[in-house]
Amino acid sequence: MKKNTLALLAVGLFFIAIGGIGAALTYQKAFDSVHFDHQETVAVEDIQNLSITGTSAAVYLTKTNAKEISVNVEGLNADSKVYTLDSNKNSETLHLNINEMEQSSNTILDYLNTGIVRVTIEIPDSIETLSLSTETGTVSINHLTLSALAIKTEVGSIDINDSQLDQLNVKNTAGFTDITQSIFQQLTINSDAGSTNLTKVVADETEITTDVGQIDFSQVTGKLTAQTNAGAIVLSNPTIDQDVTLTTNFGTITVLTENTPENLTIETSHQLGKVSLFDKAESKALFGNGTHLMKLTTDTGTISVSTAPDEEYTSEYN
Repeated sequence: MKKNTLALLAVGLFFIAIGGIGAALTYQKAFDSVHFDHQETVAVEDIQNLSITGTSAAVYLTKTNAKEISVNVEGLNADSKVYTLDSNKNSETLHLNINEMEQSSNTILDYLNTGIVRVTIEIPDSIETLSLSTETGTVSINHLTLSALAIKTEVGSIDINDSQLDQLNVKNTAGFTDITQSIFQQLTINSDAGSTNLTKVVADETEITTDVGQIDFSQVTGKLTAQTNAGAIVLSNPTIDQDVTLTTNFGTITVLTENTPENLTIETSHQLGKVSLFDKAESKALFGNGTHLMKLTTDTGTISVSTAPDEEYTSEYN
């Protein structure tokens, strides 16, 4: 009886091993059928402007020292899309369209949520302006220098880091926008629904508008204008001797600074909520000649302007 049991156990383990090997081979075959890596280059002679449209994949833009644009589409796509690149030139503008076409693969991965597609576009120094329009997915920009950049996305996050742009215009229907360690002359962000975060940004003028979502500034220079219908606004700067207009219909406004302002007028307006300006329940405050104006407005919510200890500021906002 014991020998029969051991024999049955051995046979069972054998068939389990065979099944495991078969499943692994099936998965590898399915993986190979939907994995792709496609690269194209486009000459940019006499091209100063670039327009990119299409794709629901994650888009990564970065700088290159080459004399041509490089487009690489790579990933594991359980949706079995085929990606092609169309390009046409109009005067000094190059139009790139990344097309997506569905195809049937009938693999095991069709039933798994494993679709990951990355489009990497390397931009030469000769390009001065760039416009990018995507449907869904992440837009990530690193180490890019341009005169003007316009981004439009329906649903997805936008991440910009270590870039220098004279003008940046972002239109985001729904998604998160994060900008760090970048330099601008004019920065404009318009979002229907989504939060915005700016950290260590140098700009002459910044304007942010969102219907629903929080707006966060940390170490942002220049003139600031921010408005949200529903959401909090937070500004944390070492100094706040700058022109600032922050408006929210429903939400709190919080301003933190390391030092008391030297040349600032603060004006607040609210219907329901409390106001505290450097621990004083006052609606206005004057510092120095008051050359710069800070206007803080909320219909419903508290308004607070205060100094934060150095250690708190460093740990929380750097």
